[in-house]
Amino acid sequence: MSLLDRLIPGTRREIGAANDIAAEVAADPGLLQELLGACEFEEDVVRMRAFDALEKAVRANRELAEGAKEMFLAGLGHDWWEVRIQCIRGIGMCNWESVRAVAERVDPLLDDEAKFVRAWAIDTAVQLAKQDDTLVEWAQGAVQMGLESGVPSIIKRAQKSGRELGI
Repeated sequence: MSLLDRLIPGTRREIGAANDIAAEVAADPGLLQELLGACEFEEDVVRMRAFDALEKAVRANRELAEGAKEMFLAGLGHDWWEVRIQCIRGIGMCNWESVRAVAERVDPLLDDEAKFVRAWAIDTAVQLAKQDDTLVEWAQGAVQMGLESGVPSIIKRAQKSGRELGI
């Protein structure tokens, strides 16, 4: 059964076989292209699960990041926050040639309607600043905004991310 077929069953509240697929792709990078194809599937529920599996696979096997990074960028504009959060988390695990250009794509998510996306956008800002020290001031501003947000989950993530920057 294909990866796509295994991502189809279920509702928006279910991740389906995403965890199993992530483990399989992490162990067998040859499956990455098939998973990337699922990230472009027409049904949003399937795309959500595919992005979930992609982020988890990259977390488990960082060698996959190079092949996944353009898909993470593409998913930042998705209507569903469940997709945007996986993409913003994935971006923070990738090494970028043009870090500043990626930061410009991440910046709007610091004010995303979904608080979890905002929290992880702060973390990603810090990860990008580690790759390009000209972004440290921007990342510090993101951390400060999170600390002042009044939202406990965002404050907690901002505190953790801030420690990585020495704040």
